[in-house]
Amino acid sequence: MDKTDYKILEILQSNGRISMKKLSEEVNMSTPAVIERVRKLEENKSIIGYRASIRPDRIGREINAFMLVTVEWTKRRAFYEYVKNSDNVIDAYEIAGRFTVLLNISCCDMEEFLKTIYELYDLGTTETYMITDVIKNGFYKQIIAEDTVER
Repeated sequence: MDKTDYKILEILQSNGRISMKKLSEEVNMSTPAVIERVRKLEENKSIIGYRASIRPDRIGREINAFMLVTVEWTKRRAFYEYVKNSDNVIDAYEIAGRFTVLLNISCCDMEEFLKTIYELYDLGTTETYMITDVIKNGFYKQIIAEDTVER
């Protein structure tokens, strides 16, 4: 990865729908060269997808929360299956610390939310934090400091 790759990533985060022609102009390269760089960034999983950022409360997902979970060892497989198949689990991260997993939960109403947390109670210990407002839903604005780029 070089400075140009990091610049491409920065631009794509703020505008994933930018045309390759416009992107090539922004990084002062030919369009075919930029297309090849983006392809390589996708292949090495630096770019894992393109999506619209959506406020769940604006599309009928009224109950949103973060849930910390400590998964019981004997229930790990069931827990991961549940997370993979649940439409209410938006994001899931393995973490270090007292809890083992952080979930982003989004539900249409309180009934659906309670059903989700009761199902998770059967799989481990949980602690829930309701989201009351979105202050910032960001991205890596400055991916890497200028002085740390490999030359």
